[in-house]
Amino acid sequence: MSWERIGCAVALAAMVSLSAPPRTAEAQLDPANLDTVQATPKGTIGLGLVGAELGLIIPSVSGLNEAWALSVFPIVGAAGGALAGYFALDKPGREKGSVAALVVGLAGVLPAILVTVKGVRKERQDQWEPTPQIDLRTEKEQRAFETAEAGPGLLRRSRSGFRAAVPGMTFSRKAPQDRTVRERALVSSGDHVLVACSGGPDSTTLLHVLHRLRGELGITLCVASIDHGLRPESASEVEQVGAFASTLGVPFYSARVALTREGVSIQARARELRYRALREVAVSHDAVRIAVGHTQDDQAETVLARVLRGAGLRGLGGIEALRSDGVIRPLLDCRRSKVRAYAEERMLPFVDDPSNHQRAFERVRIRHDVLPSLAAEDARVVEHLCALSDEAAELNAYLDGQLPELPPNGTLVVPAETVVALPAPIRIRWLRSWIARETGLTPSRSHLTEAGRLLTGPGEVLLGSGWSVCREGGRLLLQYREHRRTRTSRS
Repeated sequence: MSWERIGCAVALAAMVSLSAPPRTAEAQLDPANLDTVQATPKGTIGLGLVGAELGLIIPSVSGLNEAWALSVFPIVGAAGGALAGYFALDKPGREKGSVAALVVGLAGVLPAILVTVKGVRKERQDQWEPTPQIDLRTEKEQRAFETAEAGPGLLRRSRSGFRAAVPGMTFSRKAPQDRTVRERALVSSGDHVLVACSGGPDSTTLLHVLHRLRGELGITLCVASIDHGLRPESASEVEQVGAFASTLGVPFYSARVALTREGVSIQARARELRYRALREVAVSHDAVRIAVGHTQDDQAETVLARVLRGAGLRGLGGIEALRSDGVIRPLLDCRRSKVRAYAEERMLPFVDDPSNHQRAFERVRIRHDVLPSLAAEDARVVEHLCALSDEAAELNAYLDGQLPELPPNGTLVVPAETVVALPAPIRIRWLRSWIARETGLTPSRSHLTEAGRLLTGPGEVLLGSGWSVCREGGRLLLQYREHRRTRTSRS
């Protein structure tokens, strides 16, 4: 028998004792003569102790650890028990004391029973959700939380966490991934979310976290795993993901893509085919969001890689927490080490991709060589890169909102003076948007720099895939020709 059920039994026994006060030797219980009902001193003291013990013990053993419960219930319990005993004493003018004793005594016992019932429900819930409360807070956030909790007089509790006495300062107790989902508005109640899970620690943790939060967020889940066929064990890894999804009771879907090792970067090609397959699964099963497991470290690596390639402000924006195509990244504010520790602590089934240690790939070299060297100079380099990315993304959103309207679709010729009249930061963005819409290409920073120079003189910029932009007289012209190599020409 659990502590919760023992507590419930004690509470019920106290109720019975209150409803049947002891009778004296001189008087019998008579409903018409309530002043004959008496309570012994021992019963009075015991009643007060029972109420206090219920108020102290029941919230603790039932898992309700909020400060208000631990402080209110002992007071209510002790006061209810003491007042019940007092009013039950046979004294002149206390004819209705027995009725008052029953009512006030129940006021001290019933709250404890309600808390006990909540504890029993929690125990049953934990039978199929055995893991504790999710918490992937960073060390900085943990220190802030501990400082807040140890600072009486400076902070007061609120439903959302600790709120400073100074307006505007809040120390939230919610874990980073929970704040990411809420503050970045990644999902809405009623959304059906497809979780992309490769079987690695990041995506496996993502699936487990969203499964734990699904009720609170009001979402439903399904899982998809994509087999690229690059390693012999990839098929078994997909099966492992399916088995894990089955234990969570989440629908599982798999797909296999045909990936060749020719042409563009194999990682870039795999990424393209993977997202294409995920979109197809999402559409076929009415999922409005596709959740992937990128972390704060992935963001820092992306920003650093783009800096090394000469990216501009848009490149510094990094990877988006919410993309326009419905892809979301709930773990983007969580460190990779915290995510892995979460998976290991809960013994979640995951595998390590050996390609994450192959230094032939740029991202692997940045992860294992470049970032550790930078961290030796600044231990918070990942945090700083991510903060830079957030600021760049906000500035990008503002500047994009200032863009003049583009000409109608299919417009391949625009007056150069129209573009020249735009402010410099807006000019390059307008050219990027125009070129991207009409060609389907994503022009690089060097392409845009050269295209900007066409505003002051003749020339041609080869954009790739047969497309070029040139200046003819006072016009900028987009042209498509077969078998062109990507290069820049100036005349």
